Amino acid sequence: MTGLLSFLLVLLSLVWGSPGTAAELSTADVAPQGWLISAADGANQALLPLYMSANGEALRLLPTLTPALSQTAGVPSSRAPLTIKHVMLLVHGTQRNAKDYFATLSRAAQAEQAAQPAQPILAETLLLAPQFLTPSDAPTPATAGHAETTLAYLRWSAEGWKSGEASIAPAGSSWSSFAAVDTLLRILAQHELLPNLQTITIAGHSAGAQFVQRYAAFTPLPEMLSKQGIQLRFVVANPSSYLYFSPAAAGPAGAAPRCPDSQDYKYGLAHLPPALVALLPSAWQGMDSIQLGPLLAARYRSRQIVTLLGERDNNPRHRVLDQHCAAQLQGPHRLARGLAYQQYLTSAWPLPADTQAARQPFYVIPNAAHDHAQIFLSTCGRRVLWGQACE
Repeated sequence: MTGLLSFLLVLLSLVWGSPGTAAELSTADVAPQGWLISAADGANQALLPLYMSANGEALRLLPTLTPALSQTAGVPSSRAPLTIKHVMLLVHGTQRNAKDYFATLSRAAQAEQAAQPAQPILAETLLLAPQFLTPSDAPTPATAGHAETTLAYLRWSAEGWKSGEASIAPAGSSWSSFAAVDTLLRILAQHELLPNLQTITIAGHSAGAQFVQRYAAFTPLPEMLSKQGIQLRFVVANPSSYLYFSPAAAGPAGAAPRCPDSQDYKYGLAHLPPALVALLPSAWQGMDSIQLGPLLAARYRSRQIVTLLGERDNNPRHRVLDQHCAAQLQGPHRLARGLAYQQYLTSAWPLPADTQAARQPFYVIPNAAHDHAQIFLSTCGRRVLWGQACE
């Protein structure tokens, strides 16, 4: 899809809150907005639910905004939210409870504001939480004011959204979940929309961390946004498994016969789904996994990626732990798998020690189990979200 289409993502209806106190970030009655995703020619249209909040100037993107306008002029600069400098997006877990994750992100923002009272944390940070629907999810109504829309919401398989695979509904949509987020970030990065934007942080926990960890390898955006002076950061917290770039994912000698698909995506790079191949640079698209591995590893290691692990996320029989043999080869539980991946990266794809610490640190959160609130509301978790190192 990348290289063939340019994407349009338009907010159907959005009114931002005015600058003020933390109480204005209440999420009790918050509902997702419907974001329109389509190709540049207006084809392949569908909606993506997105929870959002901002303390900034009032902004509304009208549903009549045309692709040409959105890609060139954006919105009038006089209506642009000049206070927004940071975008923070949190991806939900396997239960797809985006509202709960949005509430946690809001609480983290309030706590960080309390910890840094002299800094305009709430005024300068836009909070987002997308929802990746599956066919089993209840129908999602259109955004208030657009109840008559005939557009359908994008839906993925229960596992496909986690790893960037193509949507399965509406019919013919074929949107990679990675491409959907790329589209969102491209629009937000328009200078006319957020002229003072400096950083975008995309974080995820559990299944959401599986999404973020793999998205960090496949998205082309960090280098593109860097040219605009925008840094794209990734925060990976407690995933069940990791993407390996070489046969180290096969585990101990003799393990391959027990798990012949251990090199397959989403654990390795063999048999990539077409939707992911389309996201790669054209020169990479015909490569096999052995050729592609070093290129993706180098790309991954060049990016700002922080990994957070719960000290008590060590239950090998956790009810939603990936028990596939390829995942088990990575370790008995999430904490072990995270520490093993840290060792893999430092041994197979080493960085200078100071670069490793600054660019891709791993932190173990004391007393945290498999709970997104325990991770992101911890002092370390909050510091990482706001671009700081843990002490």
